[in-house]
Amino acid sequence: MKMKLIIVESPSKAKTIQKYLGPEYKVVASGGHVCDLPKRSLGIDVKNNFKPEYTFTDNKKKELLNQFKDLSKQASEIYIATDPDREGEAIGWHIASYLDILDQKNRISFDEISKRSVTKAIESPKNINMNLVNAQQARRVIDRLVGYKVSPILSKKIKSRLSGGRVQSAVLKMIVEREHEIEKFKPEEYWQIFAFLYDNSKNTLKCAYHGSPTKKIKVTNKDEADKIENECKNSKWNIVNIKKSQTLQKPFAPFSTSTMQQDASIKLGMSSSTVMRVAQQLYEGFDIEGLGHIALVTYIRTDSVRISADFQMETRKFISEKYGNDYVPTKANIYKNKSSAQDAHEAIRPIFLDVTPESIKDKVTNQQYRLYKLIYERYLASQMAAARFNVLNIDILAESEISKHLFKLSDKEIIFNGHLAVYSDNQEKNEENFESKNDLSKLKVGDEFLLKKTNKEQKFTQPPARYTEASLIKAMEENKIGRPSTYATVISVLLNRKYMEKEKRTLKPTQLGELVNKFMEEHFADIVDINFTAKVEDQLDTIEQGLVWQDVLHDFYPKFINDVNLANNTNKIHIEDEVSDVTCDKCGALMVIKEGRYGKFLACPNYPKCKNIKSIDEIVGVCPDCGGDIVKKRTRAGKIFYGCNNYPDCEFASWNKPAPILCPKCNSLMTISNTKNGEVYICTKGTCKHRIIPNNNKQ
Repeated sequence: MKMKLIIVESPSKAKTIQKYLGPEYKVVASGGHVCDLPKRSLGIDVKNNFKPEYTFTDNKKKELLNQFKDLSKQASEIYIATDPDREGEAIGWHIASYLDILDQKNRISFDEISKRSVTKAIESPKNINMNLVNAQQARRVIDRLVGYKVSPILSKKIKSRLSGGRVQSAVLKMIVEREHEIEKFKPEEYWQIFAFLYDNSKNTLKCAYHGSPTKKIKVTNKDEADKIENECKNSKWNIVNIKKSQTLQKPFAPFSTSTMQQDASIKLGMSSSTVMRVAQQLYEGFDIEGLGHIALVTYIRTDSVRISADFQMETRKFISEKYGNDYVPTKANIYKNKSSAQDAHEAIRPIFLDVTPESIKDKVTNQQYRLYKLIYERYLASQMAAARFNVLNIDILAESEISKHLFKLSDKEIIFNGHLAVYSDNQEKNEENFESKNDLSKLKVGDEFLLKKTNKEQKFTQPPARYTEASLIKAMEENKIGRPSTYATVISVLLNRKYMEKEKRTLKPTQLGELVNKFMEEHFADIVDINFTAKVEDQLDTIEQGLVWQDVLHDFYPKFINDVNLANNTNKIHIEDEVSDVTCDKCGALMVIKEGRYGKFLACPNYPKCKNIKSIDEIVGVCPDCGGDIVKKRTRAGKIFYGCNNYPDCEFASWNKPAPILCPKCNSLMTISNTKNGEVYICTKGTCKHRIIPNNNKQ
């Protein structure tokens, strides 16, 4: 009996599917793309309607395709099961073309790697979707034209080994523009005023100044704050309004690629590239003790929040059995996709609800467990009932013969936790309203209070925050820059090219990034324009619906090649070296700061006559292990850490910056941790862990 051949992309995925289907099938892997544009030439015949000139990605892929051809001759049926997206369709097309089976219905696809999904897909194979293939070809050709034409110009005009790209250049512009917004920002002063009140029962309430009884007032200087504070001291305090209400907090939608990356970055501290690497492992499957080789989550490159009706019914039954009927919403929760979503796949969800995170915690890596737990709990919560709260808003009037000032206080009490039993998310609080720790349910209009004290705090409006990986991915999705599969790659490219750097988890453009962006804006305005990039993505989506893909190229290329020719004729940009205060110990010149592959270093300006170089060590503390200097360093990926300058003799290292003081309790090193309320100094000694809030950071 002849075997049935299934071709997938990854060996791990092949192993998972082989387990489900048994010896009747042979499942093999292509290892990603088998054909692509050549590495050392443009590979596009522009005059021949932009015809791509494909070659094997390497010699081993040609051998692999020949092996597939030999296996196909022994097979009764052949199935192409590459990933269910543009790239996967293109890979399948190249394989089917080489095996000469393009006219056959052999394409199968599935969102989850489970026995039920794979066997169901085998029952209804389809033809290769040429619209998807053509969308991938259009994307690849545009990106090759941009990269191949722009990168040499950047390398010639600014600095060698630079690159430009359709998506990365638009994202770099976003990073630079945000930095310019921060630099131009002018902070505005404002003041917060708090009153601490007590009643006959000596219960203390903290309420915040709102304004007059008729309107909200922003206090903009100390004189105004002093005046209000003084008037309040001679006032009578009583409750003038109580508003009771009940609110619902609905669960979040299940994860798309974008929201998974954002949440994992915020909650787990993972970089976007790490998230995608670990998620890929969860999708493809691996050996788990007691379970064998299984996949845990559905396809991880999706912009959809849709859930299949069958799995939704299964989930509702699971929730009822584990948490009770009250936790199952009357109607199943249906989430609306964004207008730009392709909706080709389901949301990211677990495949098996009975494989709980805790059941595999000791059988997988810590990263796999934490990300799976996040995906599992987010999905389960998305199908649960809303949480319910009692909300109490209290208005307290401070009234005297000369003034009336309104203060506010709020309280929120949970009466049914609903989806919060599984998954919660930190919600921002209004800094004016405060939730009381006291029982406010017995308070009524007319109740009087005495003033214990007032407190005022000077504040300043804050500039827009720098992007983090999470907020940048959110902005990329909102502006339709790139696709779910490219977000992490674009961020990695910009970091690796030293166009931006990480500083306390935020993304900041480097001097090189500023120069590249300025050049691109001056000479390739369309490429860095967010609207242009979004338009290309829309056109790619339209190609999937049947638009002739070369039409997009004919629309794009004439102006682009004209911009290329003009940019080639511009003058080279001279980058001034920053002069340091360090004297070269070989020739006496003041050394300059250079940017190298692994960060900045000092070099003699008299090169090549003098080839002296030194590392730049920003001393930030004293090493607790050897007494040496703790200096600011960078990993190869550009991430900042702090290590001893006596390395490798001393291996002290910390991700957190050392604090300017030692622990007052044990005299050990303290490091600075950034919280939502500002900086906190934390002792590094395991048995101490003493915490200090710096004086300039108290709220």
